Amino acid sequence: MNLVPHQDDELITLGVETIASIRERGEENHVLIFTDGSASGVHRLLANGRECSLHGGTHHYRMSRERFVAARDREFTDSCRQIGYSRANIHFPKERLRDGEMDTDGAYGVLKGFLSTFRVKDGDRLVLRTISPYGGPEQHSDHTSLGCAAVSAYKNGLVQGLELYQEPYCVFGLRETHKEAALGVKMADRQTKEVFAKACAAYGKWRPLLGRFAVGVHSMPDFFEKSTESPASYAIGNVDEMIELNG
Repeated sequence: MNLVPHQDDELITLGVETIASIRERGEENHVLIFTDGSASGVHRLLANGRECSLHGGTHHYRMSRERFVAARDREFTDSCRQIGYSRANIHFPKERLRDGEMDTDGAYGVLKGFLSTFRVKDGDRLVLRTISPYGGPEQHSDHTSLGCAAVSAYKNGLVQGLELYQEPYCVFGLRETHKEAALGVKMADRQTKEVFAKACAAYGKWRPLLGRFAVGVHSMPDFFEKSTESPASYAIGNVDEMIELNG
């Protein structure tokens, strides 16, 4: 069960490991997104009237919060399908949290409610895979809150395992603030790079008449331009020790 705070986190932080989990190990993967992604500055960018070199057009797209969230969700769903999730395994909770306003209690409540209705097949074990809450001062507060909620769920016995991954852009913060962390790097092989590139492309589609506004690429153009060169997932190797030391 992959837990992500915003649209694109399923790819940026968890993508390489999830692709390997599905393609190499044949594990059943689900993804649960927690916030609506509505606080992105791209919402305003798309309505500022300026020309944009990313798609050779002018930004004149004013839209409601609901329409913007729907555009982000299209990118997210497309990315997830490219990664290898079945459509039935992409989950949106009934009560999604507001982007930028998620705290640990709120995230834990959503997670506990979802898990109470989720059925694990006989013989399987349920493992949470999500963003580590130990990324340092540069880490988005929603990411920290979700990581802490996952740790609580693991400590309280709601799941049988926990895997924590650090955002590529927070690896330095982890190493600076948690020198005890054992960080493993999983680099993408050729086939994984191809899958990763297709998932990245989901965030760059510019088809306004179809509700596709390339929100991901507008938000992080440098990342999406360079990410296919050497994509990787950064795993915390000593999760139980980190929890014992840091809670």
